[in-house]
Amino acid sequence: MDSIRKTIFKDELRFVQLEHNLSGPEIDQIIQSIFENPLTSAKQYMLKREINTLEDLSSEVKKVSTNKEVIGAINTLFSVQDDLEIAVDLKILHRVFG
Repeated sequence: MDSIRKTIFKDELRFVQLEHNLSGPEIDQIIQSIFENPLTSAKQYMLKREINTLEDLSSEVKKVSTNKEVIGAINTLFSVQDDLEIAVDLKILHRVFG
C-alpha cells in the first residue's frame, strides 16, 4: 500500500483550483468533504482521519466532483512514492553484516 500525505499547504490546493478552473463553490465543496480543518486560518489542510488511502480520497472527492482530471490532480497532491534507491555497496554490506 502506498503512503499518503495527511496534510497539504493551502497554496497547493489553490494551484489545482487555478489549473482546472474550479469555481469557488466547487473548491469549497471539495475542501469541506476531505479536510478536518476546512475553516481554519492555518497554512495547511489536514485530511479527515478516515481517509487513509488514495482510494478513500478518490471516493470522497467523487461525491462532490465527477471531473476525473481534478480527482487525479488531488490524488497527486497526496501521493507519496518511495523513490529512495539504496546504493549497491550498502546492499552488499547488509547481506554481509545484516
